[in-house]
Amino acid sequence: MKINRFFYFFLVLAFLISCREDDAVLIRTVSLHSVYSFSDELEYLYRLDLLPQYRDNTTVEQVSSYDTTGGNNDGFSGLYSYIRKEGDKLIIADLQGPGVIERIWTPTPSEDTIQFYFDGETEPRISIRFIDLFSGKQYPFITPIVGNEVGGYYSYLPIPYQQSCKIVYIGDQLYFHQIQYRKFNGTTGPESFRMELNEAENTVLRRAARFWESRRSDIESYIDSINTGQESITQSFTISPGETVDLLNLEKAGRILKFELVTTSGSVEINKDLLIKILWDDEDQPAVFCPVIDFFGYAFGKPSTRSILHGSESGINYCFIPMPFDSRAKFELIYAKRGNADQPAIALKSSIGFVPERRNPAFEGKFYTQWKRIIHPEEGEPYIFQESSGKGHHFGTILQARGLSAGMTRFFEGDDSTLVDHTLRLHGTGSEDYFNGGWYALPNRWDRAFSLPIHGCLEYSIPLSRTGGYRFYLTDKISYRQHFLHTIEHGPEGNRYPVDYTSIAFYYGEHPPTEIMEPREELREIYLPDTLIITPDLMKVTVGLYNAVSRIDWGKFMFHGDENSIMVVHLDEIPRGKYGMYISFLKSGEGCDFSIWQRQKRVSETISSHSENVESMEDLYIGDINLNENYPSVTLMKEAGGSGNHLVFTKMMFVKKGGEDQ
Repeated sequence: MKINRFFYFFLVLAFLISCREDDAVLIRTVSLHSVYSFSDELEYLYRLDLLPQYRDNTTVEQVSSYDTTGGNNDGFSGLYSYIRKEGDKLIIADLQGPGVIERIWTPTPSEDTIQFYFDGETEPRISIRFIDLFSGKQYPFITPIVGNEVGGYYSYLPIPYQQSCKIVYIGDQLYFHQIQYRKFNGTTGPESFRMELNEAENTVLRRAARFWESRRSDIESYIDSINTGQESITQSFTISPGETVDLLNLEKAGRILKFELVTTSGSVEINKDLLIKILWDDEDQPAVFCPVIDFFGYAFGKPSTRSILHGSESGINYCFIPMPFDSRAKFELIYAKRGNADQPAIALKSSIGFVPERRNPAFEGKFYTQWKRIIHPEEGEPYIFQESSGKGHHFGTILQARGLSAGMTRFFEGDDSTLVDHTLRLHGTGSEDYFNGGWYALPNRWDRAFSLPIHGCLEYSIPLSRTGGYRFYLTDKISYRQHFLHTIEHGPEGNRYPVDYTSIAFYYGEHPPTEIMEPREELREIYLPDTLIITPDLMKVTVGLYNAVSRIDWGKFMFHGDENSIMVVHLDEIPRGKYGMYISFLKSGEGCDFSIWQRQKRVSETISSHSENVESMEDLYIGDINLNENYPSVTLMKEAGGSGNHLVFTKMMFVKKGGEDQ
């Protein structure tokens, strides 16, 4: 950035001169070239050590297909998917530079052409099929920097522009999309994007791709290799309820490079009563205070996240987020007591790696989080991930979301919204969209836990009515100078669905959060509902040789076949135990007679789904069942009699009963 390079140089020089020789100072910055290059921008894809650095004189914004009226038509009709038309072309973005596009997302790519015009040029520098922004077939848009999973297609390849960038879609209709970009205010960014990279740029891009493909051990080895003078504090211990163990208590400046925690007591797992508390310097408020498993990206008590920054892999909980501090660092592990509950002692091993490198407050923030859990938040009010004052940047969000009523996860419709310095800068198109996903409850889309390098789905379960996601920001971290407010709508427009949210926001800043939510006992509960509902969406079934099932509409399944045809419904997501079973189905002129079984054990009497008129049968009690390792499913059997051979059913409901499992 030309204007500030000499200022930065003299500031760093003055700082170095002011330090004592024994302070072992290393200032981690992007190289101070006379011109900020495309290679510098690419380095943010893998240089985790650059995460704490502030980005002055930049503004992050986003254009998207969100419904500007506040409704939920965020791309379904294409009405809000472009800003204007030029002939038969849709203009989806018209950005004024200098700037850089940092992220492009859609769940609805097409074979139609997308074009990028730079700096007022009359010919596009990029003209490819829309889907090839994400397919990995068009260099330099390479995997895994671009790709698709959990229903969403994404590209994190930086696309810089000096004066302007106009994005044109040539097709009949465009649906959902988000385009996030960063503006350089009063400074000069990299030269405008070229499809042909030079040797240095190719090298950095390939290095970034390899890093995104790395496993935990590879990233740890990389961090160790580039950090000379690294120290490590490792200890094994057993912690009992009510105890606190100091994992680290440093009385000198430095920066944390890695933090690992693993159980060593066999079947005893980390639970939500085990809390992590981190304090920097002489601050009164903790930088981190939350259940350990929430910090490491678990989903409702189970390991889930495996990102390049943090997560859990092969039983090792790891964090590679750099944490610079000024004079002191303290890590505490607290085992909170839970009433009169019988809590087991937990054997653990912790390892914390650090280097004695002083934080530069002119360039770097300290690492902070905001953890919270709100059960049944107020209707009509947005759920706040993070609200901060002062200077800083947001770089990560984790959300666990559980519906308080049984059934479909339609509570996951809220749009994310981000105000930077009291101005709306980013507005999304839906909850799973924010996490680079799309299309929950559809097979091979947002349908299960799936981890990618910087985003993923934590879990998806219709019976348990819960889901969640994580997303980290590298090149696209969101800077603010005075105030930051990051929220998500609570439910759809009407906010009709009660929900239970647990979230953690990650950021760097000048000072800790002003308010800390105490992880009280009721906020450490992992609730399992007493009523669970299975709908045809994502239902796992096995059918006999001469019968079949088909989805005829959202939430409706048709089972048809000859006499004694069967359909086995697998209930893997239902916790083991005793339940009363209820079924909802349609009666019609083609309806058959059927019964419910558990293997060879008959559960119900013969039930008729035949009627001259279409009737909806809701929550018909079938009988009691016992789900265990021998009986993990139920079977629908078509019986003789009746005048039809179809059964259209809409849901099964299981209500927990008392008593011991058998």
